[in-house]
Amino acid sequence: MKITPLRSFVLSLLLVSAAHAVPIQLNPGNTPEPFSSGDSFVETWMSNLVTAYNTANSTSLPAPGSQIFRVNTSQSAPTGFPVFGNGTTSITIPTGSYDYIAVHWGGPSNNYQAFYIGDYGAATEFVFNAPGRQGLSWYSLFSPSNPPSNPTPVPDSGSSLALLTGAAIACVVARRWMRGSR
Repeated sequence: MKITPLRSFVLSLLLVSAAHAVPIQLNPGNTPEPFSSGDSFVETWMSNLVTAYNTANSTSLPAPGSQIFRVNTSQSAPTGFPVFGNGTTSITIPTGSYDYIAVHWGGPSNNYQAFYIGDYGAATEFVFNAPGRQGLSWYSLFSPSNPPSNPTPVPDSGSSLALLTGAAIACVVARRWMRGSR
């Protein structure tokens, strides 16, 4: 099969879209949960998870700082962030102003998960689906306590891709037009 400029462009788009980072679950499997769901316990738990993850994976995720805010069942949330009622098992949270998410859903044990999303690429939302049928109890958002001094710029939400696509199409059309005018 001949690789034409259009095929080459489509292949490069697929590679670029596959390169966006995905959330890193910091506590897969059966890992200890916080002793309590109080703010200071969850902050300590989150910090311990990041340290353990960095050690186990030879990485250097930034240490989480204090939580920015927490939203409980049927509680108001900051503008743009979702509220949820009893029995909610799936929630979509906007990304961009924090690096870590902790969630808890029904029941007292092993119903906590924590995620690092600081390298989420151009994604604009994080979707959490609680395993099982018990509803979400709360979610908390955290920023890093030691953000990089030179943060990597985050790509825009798609306008660059649209412009790049338009330019590639224009190149293909121009090339065909030039071939036809000979």
